[in-house]
Amino acid sequence: MADRTLQFCGYAYGDVPVQLNAHIDGQVVFSGAVDTRNEPLPTPDINMANAPPLFSVTSSLLSTEFSGSYPMTVTVGTGTGVYLCEINSNYMLGFDQTANVTIPGNATGFLSCFNGAPANSEGTQDPRSSVQIDGITQVPPLVPSLGCWTWGVAQGSTLSHNLNIALGNVAA
Repeated sequence: MADRTLQFCGYAYGDVPVQLNAHIDGQVVFSGAVDTRNEPLPTPDINMANAPPLFSVTSSLLSTEFSGSYPMTVTVGTGTGVYLCEINSNYMLGFDQTANVTIPGNATGFLSCFNGAPANSEGTQDPRSSVQIDGITQVPPLVPSLGCWTWGVAQGSTLSHNLNIALGNVAA
């Protein structure tokens, strides 16, 4: 068993540092300023390919023996806002398609924290389900995701959702 680290990828925007506060299952897991782009908050069709980790969380809540979901909130306190996308985890089982082999999890390799098992509240492979922004349900009316959706959260707003996590894997 090992405690996993989750990397929450995305971008923060504003002419002052963006202060984020994140809670998982009611526990503060991150509170601090994140790297910020001195730009206005872009339109929702932003390209999130290769977005860097915005913040990371290591917690006993995230042990490799846990699979399921926790309630999570992220509040944007200052700056203009953030866009959040992929949530990656260490100690996740991987697959090398070129070599056609399974790769055991380890401390330094990061893959998506969720692969659809156990099923989330929407039956998707998104690590976020039952998403709300400032208490307004986002799915539905939007269609369920086919992967990991990107969420824009303006300054002063709170993103809340179920954080879905698959069973971890520690190399023997």
